[in-house]
Amino acid sequence: MIPPPPPLDRRLVTKGRRERLAALLQQAKVSAGLAREHVDALASYGWPPARTAALEAEIAALEADVGARVDRTLAARHATAREQAATDEAKRFLDRLRAALPMALRATQAKHGAQPAPISEAAFRAGHELGRSTPRIVAFLTKLRPSLGALEAELAPYFPGGVVAALEAAKRALDEADLAQETRRAQLPNETARVAAAKGRVRAALDDLQRVVRIAFGAQQSERARFAEHVPRRRTRPARRRAEADATASLGRVEGDGV
Repeated sequence: MIPPPPPLDRRLVTKGRRERLAALLQQAKVSAGLAREHVDALASYGWPPARTAALEAEIAALEADVGARVDRTLAARHATAREQAATDEAKRFLDRLRAALPMALRATQAKHGAQPAPISEAAFRAGHELGRSTPRIVAFLTKLRPSLGALEAELAPYFPGGVVAALEAAKRALDEADLAQETRRAQLPNETARVAAAKGRVRAALDDLQRVVRIAFGAQQSERARFAEHVPRRRTRPARRRAEADATASLGRVEGDGV
């Protein structure tokens, strides 16, 4: 049995959701290259080559998670199209049945003469609008199964392969398509959260690298600027952006240069 994946760190998911993927990947790759270029200077202040290798591994993992999410999204779209096609086929079956049913009912009534036929038109009423609802259509097909079995012979001219076989094929296609659709749909939020967590891990590593750069290069603004040159702007709500600006201004008034 395959063990379930470990739970996601909600802090990293929240951090990652604010990041623009393309800009984050660009900054991460440039920063990793610069870290390799300045390996000795950074290693002296707490950023050994192993941390650069770990950052590069997180970049690769993020790209893999993004690829997996794209695959899942395409699979979900395919499952949706499959369910729509199965719904179309079930509706065509019901349309054929509606056309053939009056003739089949007359034929069975003729067999019974003056006696009431055991099957009437009432057995074939849905009782509500089916629309394109998969659960409603499946439930209606299930309800029809016994009555169609009783009219198998009378409906045979209109369903060469057998009306019950046609019903079961339509129902089976709907059931399978619905299961595939619901499975794919349930997986998408997990994939989105997984990508957000991966972005959060990359962002956390980059934040640490920026801190070490600040320590290692101190007043060497030109070197610090090389690492900061590709820092992307994060997505924030306007209200949050204003609040952060106000908080920064307040910190500056109280403490001078903030951390």
